[in-house]
Amino acid sequence: TVQSTTPIQPDVNPYIPEFTQLYSAATAPEQENPRNPNVITVIGDQTVNNANFLAPILQQENYQVDESANHINDTINRFADGLSQQNIPTLDDLLSPGACDPALSQLVCLINQTNTTVVIIGVGLQDAINPNPQDYQAKLMEVISQAKGANVIPILVTLYPTNDPAIADGVNQINEAIIQVGNSTSVPVINVWRGLYELPEQGLSGGLPSVDPISGANYLSANSTGGVNMMNYYTLETLTQILNAISQ
Repeated sequence: TVQSTTPIQPDVNPYIPEFTQLYSAATAPEQENPRNPNVITVIGDQTVNNANFLAPILQQENYQVDESANHINDTINRFADGLSQQNIPTLDDLLSPGACDPALSQLVCLINQTNTTVVIIGVGLQDAINPNPQDYQAKLMEVISQAKGANVIPILVTLYPTNDPAIADGVNQINEAIIQVGNSTSVPVINVWRGLYELPEQGLSGGLPSVDPISGANYLSANSTGGVNMMNYYTLETLTQILNAISQ
């Protein structure tokens, strides 16, 4: 399947020229309201709207980083006070008229409200129940178009594995759609599914991403066996690569 062969860590290099333009436009000081370069907004369902996703690293002073993740410390410090997590269960919700202005989508309202330069999007668990990958793909492409139109760098996250055989094929279909949209819109995709699938118990505990059995959720390492630790490592690694490249 596409989800089993796509790398966990995306190669961000092809996207850097466009992302540099988006970032420059968003943070230009001559703008009336330049964006905050130290804010990151996470939007989605329980794929990313999880108390152990990023928050134990970015919002706690007692996080632990091993040698494999030392190079990520600058990124952690950068976003330490700038994590915004928004629970949006479906793409329809994200594209619906926004609370700030019905002429704008909820996505654009959230981007403006959080004043972010980067948005991480992980939505699709409900779609996996009765999958319509073509419809999902069209809506996700619109989400990416609106995000870039708002001068935001988008990053996509695949759904993690499931223990429920009733939706396993749906997860596969939605993940294939996410990866295809990433390829066609020049957006990096962090393949969480593969990252967790290769861990003990598919990186799950009670159906949710597991935490490192020894060091807990606030441990950042490329070698952790915790599902959410893996998610945190590859997300922050991807951000680090993007930020290092666009700031050169």
